[in-house]
Amino acid sequence: METKKIIAAGVLPICINTDRALLSKRHPHVMYGSTWASWGGKFEAELGDTTPQSCAKREFWEETRIDTPYHFVEEPVHVYEDERVIYYTFIGFFNAEVEADILTEGGLADQKWFHLDEFPDLLMPEFKIMLAAEKEKIKEMTDLAVLDFQPQQHYPIPTADGK
Repeated sequence: METKKIIAAGVLPICINTDRALLSKRHPHVMYGSTWASWGGKFEAELGDTTPQSCAKREFWEETRIDTPYHFVEEPVHVYEDERVIYYTFIGFFNAEVEADILTEGGLADQKWFHLDEFPDLLMPEFKIMLAAEKEKIKEMTDLAVLDFQPQQHYPIPTADGK
């Protein structure tokens, strides 16, 4: 019997003027508790997800409530896959560092901006794998983003019930 893999996606917000990324810290009581990672979650067709990109944008909005226009890179910087999940990581470039209005009941405990060369040691395992594989690519993309920065309003995204 073949088990269907979970599809999930998220956004790694990066400020092009400070070379820093905004990470979320998970509550100690959830899976991978007290680790840092990008913002994201499961694909949910009933909430309007049609692609990994729409899933990432929705999850980022749900977890942060950030409505500042930013440049969403449509091509994933990394796709992680194991026996249970396929996770797409996308980059969102911001002109300035913004603060999230995190929903603590969703399993998140904190947020912090980290320089691209100074991520914390305690990272969610999948995020750590992504950084090991793509950190230099992310830094190059950030350098190039300064030349091609086109912020757009991505939110709020209407839910399945139209609100």
